[in-house]
Amino acid sequence: MRLTAILASALALILSLAWLAYKPAFDSGVAVAGFLAALISSFFLKRQRDTAGQSQNVSGSSVGIQAGRDSNVRVKLLSNELKDLKRGLSTLTDDRALVDELREVYVIRSSQGVHSQATQREISFDEVLKTKVFLDFVMHKVFKAEANCAMAERTGRGK
Repeated sequence: MRLTAILASALALILSLAWLAYKPAFDSGVAVAGFLAALISSFFLKRQRDTAGQSQNVSGSSVGIQAGRDSNVRVKLLSNELKDLKRGLSTLTDDRALVDELREVYVIRSSQGVHSQATQREISFDEVLKTKVFLDFVMHKVFKAEANCAMAERTGRGK
């Protein structure tokens, strides 16, 4: 902005000087004085700095992503979650149809419900219920033993 003000004032001063040389009069003299004052004052304009800062604290194995203004960040951070769900499901069954169902439910959950970065579409209550029941079942059956073990260690009752 400062450079624009200097250039505009300098150009206006040159044009007003030409006007004063061509037709000396009060109004052309006032124009020269005004544009000279504008040019001089434009050197005193402060440079604009972006004062809006961003800060972020990330701990553990978290991933921090920070983008300013209207940025759209597309990343695949949830692949570990799907792998954990598949691992859990594989301890319950080897049925390929159930694994395929997991992928379908997970796509609905990730793209339309949680962590969505895509344009939303209408999802039915049945899809929501199916997603919840399916994933709750898998998580409970597989990770219940791990959770009980961790709780026992935390309370000092197990090893």
